Amino acid sequence: MRSATSSWKPSQSAYSGANGRTIAAALYEHYDEMNFDALSWAYWHAICAPMHMKPAHFGSAIEGLQEAYCKAHPDKNRKRLIKDKDKDKAKALRDRLNAALLGLELDEELAAVFERKISNLNEVSGAVLSARILVELGLDVGPADEAAWARRNQAAHGKPRRSEDTIPTMRDTKLLRLLLNRMVLKIARASPTYFDDYTSGHAVRPLSQCVPISEN
Repeated sequence: MRSATSSWKPSQSAYSGANGRTIAAALYEHYDEMNFDALSWAYWHAICAPMHMKPAHFGSAIEGLQEAYCKAHPDKNRKRLIKDKDKDKAKALRDRLNAALLGLELDEELAAVFERKISNLNEVSGAVLSARILVELGLDVGPADEAAWARRNQAAHGKPRRSEDTIPTMRDTKLLRLLLNRMVLKIARASPTYFDDYTSGHAVRPLSQCVPISEN
């Protein structure tokens, strides 16, 4: 996580001194829970990546942390649209769709593709899974965070880079890094606050609070 710099007053330095040692101890205690070995490398790669690819790397680090969190805190319902208590409804939906598929008399190869899609129909998308995990952690996200995630997808899928995108990319990269920092601090129970270095003044905010859009 980011250390306080000399531009910040000592009283604002929530990550320094005794508190910094507390955070280090918390990260060590929750090392396996977060798969911190892989996460630390992903974080470093994101920091060192070219500017236009930083959103993709920070997004990848966030997804890796989410995967580690799900493994450490298993919950089948987290990844399902229709929960286990209504599993009969999920089965009925699959059965009806498969019956409709048979009635179309598609060629074997194409039918197999649709069958796989139907079998996975009850699985949530990555966006829904991320939202559910953030709710579990008690971390708010705002419109600015959602826009930053959209830029992550653009970078990951090779959208052409434009010169006018440079400054927005820098801003969105900060938001993605802050979201990752908040998730790490929350999972490790390392600090109740974080430095918001996205807005002027570098406010110290509660972990639960996202960057206010009015201050962007």
